[in-house]
Amino acid sequence: MSNIQLLEAAAKAYAVVCLSDGRLNEAEADRFARVMREQGGFETAGDADLADTWSAAIAAVSGAPDYTDALNRIAAEAVSREDRLVMMRAAQAAVIADGRLADQENTAVRALAAAFGLDPDAF
Repeated sequence: MSNIQLLEAAAKAYAVVCLSDGRLNEAEADRFARVMREQGGFETAGDADLADTWSAAIAAVSGAPDYTDALNRIAAEAVSREDRLVMMRAAQAAVIADGRLADQENTAVRALAAAFGLDPDAF
């Protein structure tokens, strides 16, 4: 998986978690850029690239009655264990991105872990 593909997939994982509580705010978008730069491998991504990736991820996963299909599509994109862990770190960061802990967000992270074949209790 190329860095661009991984960035796009991680953005979708992050977006699913952010959207799972029915709210989306600017703090979540801002935190996405910071989280991805901290991941390693994305340091050179510009602000415009990250903003475009975030917008595309929101468009790709929003509007679904539930996020099961989106989670399964994200899981199918992961080629390696390291790719899955990058996406899981992004998803975990989304849980606290808006300053609130919501059960739906934790549920989305656990569902993504399960879709990846990882132990949900580890996340």
